[in-house]
Amino acid sequence: MRLTVGRWRKALLVWGKTASKPNFAITKVSLTPKEPKQGQQLKAVVTLLNNGLVSGSANLALYLDAISPQTLLAKQIVTVAAGQQKSISITVRTEGIDGQRSLVARIETAKPKEELALADNEQKVAFNVSADYSRWRFGFEIAVHAGGVRRLDEPVTIDVDWSKLRVCPKALQLTQTAFGS
Repeated sequence: MRLTVGRWRKALLVWGKTASKPNFAITKVSLTPKEPKQGQQLKAVVTLLNNGLVSGSANLALYLDAISPQTLLAKQIVTVAAGQQKSISITVRTEGIDGQRSLVARIETAKPKEELALADNEQKVAFNVSADYSRWRFGFEIAVHAGGVRRLDEPVTIDVDWSKLRVCPKALQLTQTAFGS
């Protein structure tokens, strides 16, 4: 049975055994710090509400950018009593993350029919991780020998065949070194 409340709202009325289920909702996701440096821990506080008629347990999962097994950052079982709200704190490592990203918080029940509604089980929050190139697992050392030229203000080009490398870096940092005095 559907009931119209006001002009735009619709509610689904359920009763009996069908109503004896939890109904989880993610009401808030906050991140501290809002702009971590790569390698700094990111604390996510997810506030859950069970507005169902019975208490229930489910997995609270945090994903990076999109929902897939490859982007799962953390998963924790949570139990929330009927009509209660609970804040869960989860720390996420940022060593392998950089740039503009999003954290997806999602409530996942073991079976979809174990909960009244799934529509409010997910929330996405944008954040930015500033890159720390010293933490990257690869780097290049290039020596340029220019004979007797001692000027450091001359442009130098270096041809690199990226197809012969196994990993293509996102950025290349060159340092100038002066030889002699």
